[in-house]
Amino acid sequence: MANNRQAMLPEKTYHLFHHAIGEENLFRSAENYRYFPQRYAEYIFPIAETFCYCLLPNHYHFLIRLRSEEEILDCLDPKKLKRQKWKDEDKSISTLLANRIGTFQNAYAKAFNKQYNRGGGLFKQSFGRKEVKTDSYFTNAIHYVHANAVHHGFVKDILDWDYTSYHSFLANKKSKLMKEEVFDWFGGKEQFIIHHKRDIDERLILEMEDF
Repeated sequence: MANNRQAMLPEKTYHLFHHAIGEENLFRSAENYRYFPQRYAEYIFPIAETFCYCLLPNHYHFLIRLRSEEEILDCLDPKKLKRQKWKDEDKSISTLLANRIGTFQNAYAKAFNKQYNRGGGLFKQSFGRKEVKTDSYFTNAIHYVHANAVHHGFVKDILDWDYTSYHSFLANKKSKLMKEEVFDWFGGKEQFIIHHKRDIDERLILEMEDF
């Protein structure tokens, strides 16, 4: 089972995933799929490096590595006005990180509700996170995240789903994603592509996605 309350720590790698509440969808239009990464760039890129992502109608997946504690604090409190207050309130860095992700999701949900004249929560109560502790999990998570739309039956080929970072890896353009590190991990771009042509190991599905 995923531990949705697992403490998140600087310089650790995590598989993040979250699901819409009930039968709701997080994304109803192409505009929603574009807006979500914009808010992610605003709130999450400053505190974490991103390896890959996939957005599905009712959930998302990201693979990230949190930045150093100093970088995170400088992002959350650039003028150093809140740090003593946080200490007095006994707020740990893991609490601040979880709050940051919650703030990101709330910013998206607020805009979503306004657009569709909707009220109430959009996301389940707590986002899922799993620390990536092994090389095999890291490798399999990248493949699984990119192939998520195939796994859920939305498309038959990874290339047919627009809302995944796989396309950014194939494009010869600059990106905020950790593309070169990922390519080096797989042994080069060609090996990266070859690996993604494999079927997902069914034994990994429960480990990768536990809502």
